[in-house]
Amino acid sequence: MEKIAANAGAPFHGFWLEAPIEILMARADARAAAAHNPDASDATSAIVALQADDVRGQILWHRLATDRPPEAILADALALLSE
Repeated sequence: MEKIAANAGAPFHGFWLEAPIEILMARADARAAAAHNPDASDATSAIVALQADDVRGQILWHRLATDRPPEAILADALALLSE
C-alpha cells in the first residue's frame, strides 16, 4: 500500500497494530468460538502462533499497541496523523 500511494503521489501513513501473542491468540479463539457471531477470519490461536514466527523484515510504520481501549488507540493514531 505504501508503494501504491507513493506511485500515485498520495500521502501514506502506515499503522502496524500489535499486541502480546497471548492476547492475539485469545482473541482468535474467542472469535472462532462465537457461533452466534461468525467472523470472516478462520484464524485460530495455532494460526496466530505460526504468523508470529513469520518475520517480514523491519517494520517502519507507526506501531500501535492494541491491548488497550479502542479510544486510546484511535487517539494515538489521530495524533500521529496530525504530526
